[in-house]
Amino acid sequence: MTGASGSDLLQAVKNGTPEMVAHALGSARQLGNRPSACKSWPLHMAVWRNHPPIVALLLEAGCGVDCADAESGW
Repeated sequence: MTGASGSDLLQAVKNGTPEMVAHALGSARQLGNRPSACKSWPLHMAVWRNHPPIVALLLEAGCGVDCADAESGW
């Protein structure tokens, strides 16, 4: 996918649709390892919103599990 951005991925995670997340990841899997402007990570957002299928997609895409957000530190 060309033109994908971290904000596209975060919006897809917020909406809770695995298909949208898979599309946003596309060939730009590194996007899962970038925080938002407010230092939230896609994986954290999926967990907070209780979206297990999206958590699984992000982990399969190689999202790091050793990242901390700016607010809570986890």
